[in-house]
Amino acid sequence: MADPITLTIPGAVVQAIEDIIRLAVADELAVTRQTPTGFLDVDGAATYLASTPTAIRSLVKRHGIPHHKAPNGRLLFDQEELRQWVTSSRRKA
Repeated sequence: MADPITLTIPGAVVQAIEDIIRLAVADELAVTRQTPTGFLDVDGAATYLASTPTAIRSLVKRHGIPHHKAPNGRLLFDQEELRQWVTSSRRKA
């Protein structure tokens, strides 16, 4: 077995590496935080709203949540409409 190698890295190099990582993480978070688009199914809507599929279906039955029905009868939820629904519901409360 070989002896371990010890390297001394100047502080400026360590700082430069930290800065590069910090910028890369910030860029990735910015992409992740962009306003979502597209449609979700019941499970996706439940996840998006931190709820359960049963609760989502109950809201649909009571016309309490914005939703769409695909030609095949599948329930679909627009993420932007859900975001606006949550925001407007919060103002009324």
